[in-house]
Amino acid sequence: MYLLTKQLFSFTGWSLAVAVVIGICVPCQAQLDVTDSEAAIASKTVHTGVLPSAAPGDIVKVDVYDEPSISGVFSVNASGDILYPLIGRIAVAGSDSAGIGIQIEQLLEADYIRDANVSISITKTEVSTGNVLVFGGVRTPGQVAYPKEVPIELIKAITESGGFTEHAIRDSIEIQRADESGLTTHRVNLAANESFQLKNGDVVVVKEKVVAPIIATPVRKAVGHVIVIGQVTRPGKVEVDLGQPTSLVTAIAMAGDFTRLARKSKVTITRRVDPHGGKKAFTVDVGDIINGKANPFQVYPGDTIYVPETRF
Repeated sequence: MYLLTKQLFSFTGWSLAVAVVIGICVPCQAQLDVTDSEAAIASKTVHTGVLPSAAPGDIVKVDVYDEPSISGVFSVNASGDILYPLIGRIAVAGSDSAGIGIQIEQLLEADYIRDANVSISITKTEVSTGNVLVFGGVRTPGQVAYPKEVPIELIKAITESGGFTEHAIRDSIEIQRADESGLTTHRVNLAANESFQLKNGDVVVVKEKVVAPIIATPVRKAVGHVIVIGQVTRPGKVEVDLGQPTSLVTAIAMAGDFTRLARKSKVTITRRVDPHGGKKAFTVDVGDIINGKANPFQVYPGDTIYVPETRF
C-alpha cells in the first residue's frame, strides 16, 4: 500500500491515470479468482487426468455432502458390486470415480435426495486370487479363478465352468481337498447344499451317468425273386424288394440287360395267379416302355421273365 501511494504521487498526470487503473484492476482480478474458485468448489465433480477404475477387492469411499448416514467406505465384491444404503447393489467394476459418482447421484436424486452432491475416491488393493479345478460333467472343464477374500461357492464354480452336461450326476459331486492331514474327499448333493464353499486348490469332480451306446440293428428287408431267362447277359434269379414294386425294365437291367439278339417287343412274363398253380402270361413291348410310348410294367416275386431272340 505504501509503494502504491508513493508511485501515485511521483507519476505525472498521465502516469497517475494508468496507476489508478492498475490499482483498480488488481482487486478486480483477485475478486474474479475467488469467484471461480468458489464456483469450482460448488460444482458436483472436478476431475483431472486419468482416473483409476474400480475392480473386485478395491475400496470405494463415498462422501455425500451433508448426508453422513449414507456416506461411508464400501468394498467391491467378486461380482464387481458395492452394497450401498437405500439403493442396494450397485455395479462399479470398470467405472472410475467420476462414473461412480454420477451413477450414485442419479440414483439418489431419482428417489431420495433432491440435489445430491457426491464425491468418490477409490483405493486400489492387491487382490490375491485362488483357483479351483472343475472336471467331469461340465461343458468347459478346467481352472476357475476367484479373489481369495471372497470365498467361491460350488454352484458358482459350476456356472463358471459352463454348467452341467446332459448326463451330469448332481447329487454326488466329489470335492477333493488337500490339507495338513492329507487328501480328503467330500461328496456334495448340490440341490441340498448349493452354498457349499470351496477352498483354494480344491478339485471338483462331476461324475456322469454311463449311457450305453445305441447300436442300430440292421433291418433285413424282405426280398423275393423273379427269374429272367432268354436274351439277357446274366440270366437267372434277380432279387426284388417285397415292399417295393419293381419295374420290368429294372428287373431286366439287374439281369445284365438285353443282348444284341433280344427281341424287346415280345417279352413274356409268366405269373402264378392262384394257389392251385394257375398261370397267366403277359406279352410286353419293352421297347415302347423305354421310349415312353407305353406305361411301365411291374413284376412281382415268383414271376418268370422270358426275352425271346429276334427274328431276322
